[in-house]
Amino acid sequence: MPIHLPPISRRKLLAQSLSASAGFAALSLVPGSLYSEETTEKRDAANWLLWSDPHIDKNRERDNKGTGFYMYKNFIAATKEVIEKKKGAAGIFINGDCANQYGLRPDYKVLAELLEPLSKAGFAIHMTMGNHDHRGRFLDVLKDRLPNNKPRVGRRVGVVEAKDVNWFLLDTLKTVNGTPGAMGKKQLAWLQEELDKRKEKPAIVMLHHNPKTGKDKKFDGWGLIDTDDLFAAVKPRKHVKAMIFGHTHHWGLDQVDDIHLINLPALGRIFQKDEPLGWVDATLRSDGMTVELRALDTKHKAHGDKHDLKWRT
Repeated sequence: MPIHLPPISRRKLLAQSLSASAGFAALSLVPGSLYSEETTEKRDAANWLLWSDPHIDKNRERDNKGTGFYMYKNFIAATKEVIEKKKGAAGIFINGDCANQYGLRPDYKVLAELLEPLSKAGFAIHMTMGNHDHRGRFLDVLKDRLPNNKPRVGRRVGVVEAKDVNWFLLDTLKTVNGTPGAMGKKQLAWLQEELDKRKEKPAIVMLHHNPKTGKDKKFDGWGLIDTDDLFAAVKPRKHVKAMIFGHTHHWGLDQVDDIHLINLPALGRIFQKDEPLGWVDATLRSDGMTVELRALDTKHKAHGDKHDLKWRT
C-alpha cells in the first residue's frame, strides 16, 4: 500500500484497527468509517490538497543546483500556508519523489521532521512512491509513525475511499534514481479488480510518472513505459474520471478520451525557470472537480490558476 500517515491524535486507534484487519481492508483509511467523526465534523470531505515532488534532502540548506530554490524551505512554506488557510481540508496527498535523489535514510528522517507539524494539525497524509524514493528505507525510517500494513503486488498500492470519490494510489517506481516508471502486470490486474469493486463512485487514479500521450514529446521519454496498458484498463471503466501525476515538474491539464490528466507542479525544485513551484487545491463536486494552483511565489503568473473539470459520462 502507499504510505498512510494518520493524524497524530488518531495513530494509535488506526494502528490497532488496521493491524487487526486482513487483506484489502488494511489498505484503506476511510473517511466515513475509521475516522468518520473527524471527517464529518471537522473536515471538508470534498477538499483535498495535492502535493508532488518535494525532493527532501538530508542537507536542509541544499538548493536546486544553485538556483536558490530550497526544498526544505519550500516544504515549510507550503506547510505554513495549509495550516493557516486550509486546516479544514480532508487530507494531503504527496505524490512521490519524497526524497531528493536516492531515497536515503537521512533524507527520510528530515521528511519525518517536516511531516510532524502537518500531522499535529490533524491532516491525514497519503504518500506514493516516485523514482527517487526507496520503498524499504522509507518504511524503515517511518515505521513507528505508520499503521501496521503490508505491501500488495510487490508495490505500495492502495485506495482512499472518500465521501464523493475513491482515490486509487499507484506505485510506478521502477528503478531508484531511474527516470521512466512502470505499472507491471500484477499492479494493472490489481487496479482493474479494485476499480470493478467500486463502481458506485467516481474514481481518481494517482501515480507518480506521467502517462505518455504523445502530445508533449519532451516528457514522453521520462514517463510510464506501459502507458498503453494503463489506458486500456481505465478507458472502458467510465467511473474513472481523472488521472493525477507529477514527475515532470510541470503544471498542466490535458484530456484523453474525456479522462482528465492533471500534471501537478513540483513543490521542491523546478526544471525550467518559468515553471511554478507549489501545490494544487482540489475541491470535489458531484459532477467534477475544481483545481487551483497555489504557487509558493504569489507573484508567479500561474498563481491562482483555477479550472473547473467536468466528469465524463
